[in-house]
Amino acid sequence: MNHSEFCRTCAALRILALVLWVGGVLWLSLTPKLPRLPSDYFLLSWDKMRHAGAYALMTLLAGRVFVLFSRTPCRGWFAAAAFALAYGGLMEIAQGLLTEVRQAEFEDMVANVCGIGVSLTGAFVWLRLLEGRKP
Repeated sequence: MNHSEFCRTCAALRILALVLWVGGVLWLSLTPKLPRLPSDYFLLSWDKMRHAGAYALMTLLAGRVFVLFSRTPCRGWFAAAAFALAYGGLMEIAQGLLTEVRQAEFEDMVANVCGIGVSLTGAFVWLRLLEGRKP
């Protein structure tokens, strides 16, 4: 396998991982009933921690894809954050309109934004570290 084929394979795997995760979040967002765990861990409820984690991972996966198609890594990461934010907003709207059991919650969007922020911060710290290693 030459370098060009390897890069295409890596890109395809990144895209596949993002598509699978987005589909999983879609299913989890619209399924009628999720398993319940004890309510409060630290200052956040388990539900809000799941939201933050899901959207942190979505941003990470999207960022790894979007940097492949962006002029600069920063643009790719900002596009990934915008994608995850828009997707989270659409899922909250869909929960309010398309399901009988689930409901849209502003607090869920706040948790989504926290997860997106964690991934975005981590990405920019990583990019700065990489810049420092360049000769």
